Amino acid sequence: RNEFLQWIVLAIVMIDFSYIGGYISSLRRNLRTSHSELKKTVENLNISQSELEKSLALIQEIAIHDELTGFYNRRHLMELLENEKNRSLRGNTVFTIAMLDIDHFKKVNDTYGHQAGDEVLRRVSAAIKSTMRNTDFCGRYGGEEFVLVLIQTDLKEALICAERMRANIEQCQLPGIGNGLRITASIGLSQYQMRQEIDTMVARADRALYRGKEGGRNRVEYEA
Repeated sequence: RNEFLQWIVLAIVMIDFSYIGGYISSLRRNLRTSHSELKKTVENLNISQSELEKSLALIQEIAIHDELTGFYNRRHLMELLENEKNRSLRGNTVFTIAMLDIDHFKKVNDTYGHQAGDEVLRRVSAAIKSTMRNTDFCGRYGGEEFVLVLIQTDLKEALICAERMRANIEQCQLPGIGNGLRITASIGLSQYQMRQEIDTMVARADRALYRGKEGGRNRVEYEA
């Protein structure tokens, strides 16, 4: 009986292996076909290799950037933050993130419309860019929230940078949108702590941000 059961199990395993082998062969055929079709398409369109590489690079740029603000999208931002964390661990360096939220943004959309809201996002993005150094990078975290990553910057230095950024946003001019419309932002800071997860670091900055909201908005707070 045991031998009979063993033969049944062996037969089932052989069938599974045969199925898997056929599936892998099918994938290989499909891959060869796709590659051949792509090559024919490129040849038919008369696209050179350099033009193809430029087009692919452009597609990659579009895939990682937010269309409205020009900053990185959230997915790519989190990938870069993980890279920065690993770099910090290898080199024992420090970096700080600034989480920024535009104050009363929903009121802007509700009162003046979404086109006005988009213009506010563009103006705030420009104010952030004017504050950034070449080594820093920024991403649109979601809605009216941004995360600025300050490379090789401790909390003390980040406070100076964030206050300058807050003041730049407060000076944004929005002609034609609404008389007396004033744009401000609240900012929360957190410095990377060795071996801390990025999600934890972001959560600390988020808590600091909402302390700023509760404290009257248009201010910078931090969580050490």
